[in-house]
Amino acid sequence: VELLPAPPAPAWFLAPEVAAGAAPSPASDVYALGALVMWVHGCEDQVYPDVEAVATGVAELDAVVPTMLRSDPLQRVSTQVCLSTPYFAGGYLAKSAADAAAPAPAEEEAGAAAAAPLPVAVYDHPID
Repeated sequence: VELLPAPPAPAWFLAPEVAAGAAPSPASDVYALGALVMWVHGCEDQVYPDVEAVATGVAELDAVVPTMLRSDPLQRVSTQVCLSTPYFAGGYLAKSAADAAAPAPAEEEAGAAAAAPLPVAVYDHPID
């Protein structure tokens, strides 16, 4: 059983302008994605305030994440630039798109392969 860190408060993912009452925008989505990436890589303590340098341990992230987490939404990287970086374009998103475009396997093939058990995640404390 793998223990995961407690999830951060939902407000932690809010862009500063949204936390201040502005309407969500593509720029605030970029901020939220940057915060999520930081949390996934165990770097949540590096987000607030403005980030100029990060250390996720993934070079392609360390180059783009600071631009995703800028306080000023006009200074953030665009969604197109963000999603075209190798981390996003060559990873999970690309695999998901390829899987969606692939033809479904024949029923006999699908039934023959035993499904791998799903991983079990347990938080180190109850989620409220």
